[in-house]
Amino acid sequence: MQQAAVTPHPTAAPRARRTRTHGFFPAFAAVLMLCVVAGFDRTFFFRAWFEAPPLSSAQAVHGVVVTGWFAVFLVQALLVRHDRVALHRRLGLLGVAIAVATLVTATLAVLGTVGAFRARGDDVEALRGFVSMVVWGNLGALAAYATFVVRGIVLRRRADVHARMMLLASFAIVSPALIRIATSPAFAGLDGMLLTLLGLLAMLGALPVHDVVVRRRPHRETVCGASFFLVTHLGAAFLLPGTALDSWLLARIW
Repeated sequence: MQQAAVTPHPTAAPRARRTRTHGFFPAFAAVLMLCVVAGFDRTFFFRAWFEAPPLSSAQAVHGVVVTGWFAVFLVQALLVRHDRVALHRRLGLLGVAIAVATLVTATLAVLGTVGAFRARGDDVEALRGFVSMVVWGNLGALAAYATFVVRGIVLRRRADVHARMMLLASFAIVSPALIRIATSPAFAGLDGMLLTLLGLLAMLGALPVHDVVVRRRPHRETVCGASFFLVTHLGAAFLLPGTALDSWLLARIW
């Protein structure tokens, strides 16, 4: 009799917690997808309606692949939200293939940063320091992306870790979209780099806030993952320019 009266309480609480958790990830996946579309609306998604510069084949493939990553992340999050876990797992191989393609095409895009600046008519010599910061920041972000994806795959049976790793991996590659939003006419007169950083920090901060609401404390993977990303991304951007390693890399991509 006593056990029958007590058992509903521990089972009901995890179910409510699981529902709130599952709702958070698809909602954030949708926000990230919207950021990507808004950031590249004129230059990629709706370029036929605007006077956009031509895209190379490599740029077009990169755009399709990265869009695929965010689209699959959204679909996977929705599948878990609606308890379609078996289908979620079957689509995992597609996610792995897209992650590998994202790393390859994004690395090539970073190494072509100097050419992209030149194609826009920018004076790359005058902007050498800024270009270097962009290159290293993006390479650091890709290193974090690869780390999160691998950890998420290895620990895929731990749903709490897997979901956070995939979300952090998406954070790691959303900066190019954020910088384009921040430098759009809507934010004219404001520092685009600062707005991008604040937007990224706001996204990262939402995850521990979610953890506290749902779990009463930040998840260990959230704290370690967010810290690792900031050190890898910002550390590379602000500490490596001007070093011997920077000179070596720029000599090969300049």
